[in-house]
Amino acid sequence: MKIYRVGGSVRDQLLNLPIKDRDWVVVGSTPAEMLAQGFQAIDREFPVFLHPETKEEYALARTEIKIGKGYKGFEIDSSPNITLEQDLQRRDITINAIAQDSMGNIIDPYRGQQDLALGRLHHITHHFIDDPARLLRIARFASTLGQWGFRIAHATHKLLPEIVQSGELVYLQSQRIGTEMCKALATAQSYRFFMILHNCGALEILLPEFLPLFKQNSGHNKNAKISIGETLLQKTSQYHMKPSLKLAILTYHLPRDTIKPLYQLLCLPKSYIQHYLFLQQYLPNLTQNSQYANKLFQCWETMDALRQPQRWLDLLIAAEILGIITANTQDYLKQCYQKIKEIQASELQQAGYQGKALGKALKQQRLSQLKQTLKSLENMSQSHE
Repeated sequence: MKIYRVGGSVRDQLLNLPIKDRDWVVVGSTPAEMLAQGFQAIDREFPVFLHPETKEEYALARTEIKIGKGYKGFEIDSSPNITLEQDLQRRDITINAIAQDSMGNIIDPYRGQQDLALGRLHHITHHFIDDPARLLRIARFASTLGQWGFRIAHATHKLLPEIVQSGELVYLQSQRIGTEMCKALATAQSYRFFMILHNCGALEILLPEFLPLFKQNSGHNKNAKISIGETLLQKTSQYHMKPSLKLAILTYHLPRDTIKPLYQLLCLPKSYIQHYLFLQQYLPNLTQNSQYANKLFQCWETMDALRQPQRWLDLLIAAEILGIITANTQDYLKQCYQKIKEIQASELQQAGYQGKALGKALKQQRLSQLKQTLKSLENMSQSHE
């Protein structure tokens, strides 16, 4: 038995990036031997085991032959005579097909290190098209590694429409689509994930609800060279933002009756629908009118903004990205918030207020301060025009 560290952890080590998860390949062993050594089998269809102590995944070296539909339509051979090179060949792209032995030596039969140096996402063999999940993965890798200059190789780009035309995408589980999308949304260039899917024709199959967002010349500006979806996601990249908030901003203007079922279909965590509903509930309060101060104050009270300031900051950022308020207005509203926060109950208690009277007085004083601050900021804005 020989054990090698493989895949993303080796790739990230060579790129000097933080290593998140470590995966291992075991050559020359059998399921019985793995179980005898205390490993725990975790998949009925694939020879993958959990280490008894580290709980990291150890997979028997295997080959795969396409015999059916979808990403599970493969005949697996994980016999002890399968070599490391054979196992690495079945992987998706060259930079994920690098291994390291127990002595620290790098095994790179498919020139992954060369593609790392070139910033290239390149398939290993034409069998890349056999697994429809690889289209999702390479779109996600393009968004993950895009900030370091990685791009999909031209030859690999040409294979993406072949996966679409094969009809295999319909066999992808919705949960897998949601998982890869969430991972992409956690990256600095998440727009690449959606644009790659759109450009090869996969978006209308996998995420048809998003199609209007990523068509060029869509939205209010018919002369725009980039889509509204790409524009929104590029703006979100300027902030350290949760993926759930990114998606809420992206889907804010889509038909409301489609969003909750879509989030449920993709098996997204609860935080995703919560952020979407949060924006739907509170963003309208930022539209200026004669009752602006009252609406703002009610918004703060309802969302408990004074005790949860991040919620208020998230709302302001989303409002600016969506064009509901300007950058100057965001600054004004931040100042308003700080002024209101400075008013503490302790000052009123010293003046003799208690119980319900204290709560009422505190609310009145804060609302009065908000109206005064808004008026002052409005006058300053007019004087600078």
